Amino acid sequence: MKRKYYFVILFLILSMFFMVNTSSVNANMYKILDSEGNIIRITNNPVLSIKEIEAGCKILSAPEGIIMPTQDQITNGQEIKQEISSGNEKYDFRKTNWGMSKEQVKATEDKKPDIESEGMLVYEETISGKNFGYIYFFSEDKLHTTSGSISTGEHTNKNLYIDDYEELKETLTKKYGKPTLDKVTWKNDLYKNDEQDWGTAISIGHLVYVASWETSTTKIDLHLKGYNNYKIILILVYKSKELEEWARQTKEPLKEIPKTETEKPGPKTNINRDKMVDIFKKEALAKWDGNYEMVNYTVQNQTQAYDWVVNQTKYPDIMERAKSKWQNNYEMIKYTYENQVEAYKALKD
Repeated sequence: MKRKYYFVILFLILSMFFMVNTSSVNANMYKILDSEGNIIRITNNPVLSIKEIEAGCKILSAPEGIIMPTQDQITNGQEIKQEISSGNEKYDFRKTNWGMSKEQVKATEDKKPDIESEGMLVYEETISGKNFGYIYFFSEDKLHTTSGSISTGEHTNKNLYIDDYEELKETLTKKYGKPTLDKVTWKNDLYKNDEQDWGTAISIGHLVYVASWETSTTKIDLHLKGYNNYKIILILVYKSKELEEWARQTKEPLKEIPKTETEKPGPKTNINRDKMVDIFKKEALAKWDGNYEMVNYTVQNQTQAYDWVVNQTKYPDIMERAKSKWQNNYEMIKYTYENQVEAYKALKD
């Protein structure tokens, strides 16, 4: 029951794209050595990055000693690069072209979408331990934008997220040439002179990385930034140059979220609800960076979960623990509460 519970939670987090990074719990600590035997970092996750594998680095585990990367690690370490860089130039993203219908796009994929709505298809893959989610956006059944988010795992040293960004930027540069934009922006200089804390600066919104490329048909943007309670997300966006303005004009403005039928009326609840909807909008806009289909989708789901949560009164202790753990993520509060209540009832029976 416990294994199933954690697996389903992980799947839900990925499918809703809140990019909650998976934690690695391991009592052992490992030293990552360069090719000359010098220690370059210490971690509780005995996995080399792509750059480290290519540089001939090794893992030292006490007391067992040196652990060499397996062939599977080396092979899989290249797959995330191939996922981005493989394919023929006749395609705009993966095996698709701008203007394709939803049915045409689905025919290019090897599996059914994990999420499907009128204007969106969502797919998820795990490549070399990295959660790779990508979204196809449609207006009037025409593909105009894709957005990919890559979760590389939770780093104890937040500066390693910068390494992930630089690795992917290097892969994209090999495919598309020198970036048309390669920018590091400090919104707050608090940590600017402390390079070891730049990862922390990203997580709290002080530092943002962005790089851009262009092809004859496509604009490509890579972002590294913080969101939602000190988390870090790596986002890759492809947009049709021809359809970008048309798609913007055909998009509906951010919708007001309707109240669900189960909501109890009352001035206090409505005021709290309005405040929470504002928080949901702010966090979704920060996360999805102008992808209003996904912003609406996220806000609607969070608001529906909030309306459900405020009406649950039977197990207040379980609810408080769920709220304490997930803060403003009401989808996960709802999900955790339901599963904890189910487990509690099973124990009583």
